Amino acid sequence: MTEEMSWFEIPMTFSLEEYTPIEPHLLQLGIHFRRRTKKKFNPQMKTTEYTYTIYVAEEHAKAAAIFFRNYLDIEDPATSEPFSGTCPACGGRVEGAWKCPECEINFHSGFDEDHPMVAFIRQFGAFEDR
Repeated sequence: MTEEMSWFEIPMTFSLEEYTPIEPHLLQLGIHFRRRTKKKFNPQMKTTEYTYTIYVAEEHAKAAAIFFRNYLDIEDPATSEPFSGTCPACGGRVEGAWKCPECEINFHSGFDEDHPMVAFIRQFGAFEDR
């Protein structure tokens, strides 16, 4: 008798363009995963859009959390701080800001404390592995 695996849903939905580069990474890392594909036809544009939900096996949830933390460049909102230094986009001086006052490039990762992906990464201890 085989034991049924537990699966954790990655708390983001990915477009085809977003999902395509992720799959080879998960395979290369040996992370057991499943995907659910949703197809939506847009009759006005006569196009079909695909979205993907990824599920990872319980024993690979921490590895998946580390992968998505790195792949999506998610910093722990509890420890992130405003940027100070030279703006990488325009070279302007930035002092303790979340965006450049000259070119307005955003230095914040875009994932707030209450974002489900942050909760997933935190649940599996992936912020502690940095």
